[in-house]
Amino acid sequence: MKNTIENLASLSRFTLAAAIFYFGYQLFQINQNVPAISQSIERVSQQVEPSLVKVQFILEEIAEIRKLIPSLLERVDKSVAVMDATQRQIPQIISATEQAIAVISETQQQIPQIISTTENVVAALNETQQQIPQIVNTTENAIAALNLTRDEFMPYIPLTLEEVRLMRKTMENSLDRIEILIADANDKALNAILLAGDAGKKASEGAVSGFFTGLIKLPFKLIGTLASPIVKSIHADVAKELTETDLELIATAGKKAVEAKKIDRAWKWNNPKSGNSGSLTIIRKYEIRGHVCVEVEVRVSIKGKEKINEPDYLCLNKDKKWVEAEEI
Repeated sequence: MKNTIENLASLSRFTLAAAIFYFGYQLFQINQNVPAISQSIERVSQQVEPSLVKVQFILEEIAEIRKLIPSLLERVDKSVAVMDATQRQIPQIISATEQAIAVISETQQQIPQIISTTENVVAALNETQQQIPQIVNTTENAIAALNLTRDEFMPYIPLTLEEVRLMRKTMENSLDRIEILIADANDKALNAILLAGDAGKKASEGAVSGFFTGLIKLPFKLIGTLASPIVKSIHADVAKELTETDLELIATAGKKAVEAKKIDRAWKWNNPKSGNSGSLTIIRKYEIRGHVCVEVEVRVSIKGKEKINEPDYLCLNKDKKWVEAEEI
């Protein structure tokens, strides 16, 4: 750029010197041809002015170029920075390239095995393709047989489904009855066992520890069971008519009621020897401050006459013993 400016300046000076020389030459001839000299001067003036305009234009261009120099230098600096960063990444690029070449080499070694496997697959596909007509034929025959079977048995399907529904309902009812019969049989067996040992228990009644509700004694082994708080809440005039066998029957019914998955089922007890009976029904299960609690419907009949039919609210305490809910 600097050389261009110097060349333009030299050209301008040369042009100006030539014009002056020519001007002197014309002055030398002025005495002989004044009009010609005037014309020459006019021509020289016409040539000098365009040259000056060109010089001014060049100077303006140079000024504009100088304005662009800082931005050009900034771009150059950025390009240098990018080149430096790229140069620092070259080792990593070379390492990655070497790894890629290693993978390609390993893949190339596996190509024969891949080709062999592919050929085996293609052979299997060809064999399968040859079997396709037979498979299609077999499938079509099977579909035709299924359609024929469907057409033959379709009228019977609604009847069969209805019979299955009725049978399922009958089975559910039968299962419920069987469960009730089993429970009743267990209760009767337990009643028989308790009645058989009632006489022996009465002989040792004075040695049995417990607590008193009115005049009734609760055997020690029943303390903490569901029967314990129930008997404790029973009115004294009713509690004194319950025998020890009655209490054990109440405890057994309570244990079954608590352990049963279903609620709203009456677990009955009956003592033919004392003539007393009743039932326990878990109405709902709930919690109080993390303790398992139940609402129990208690029914007690003394010699066939119902004396109690009311709910009771019981909870398991921290010792896993049943107590009244207000004691939690």
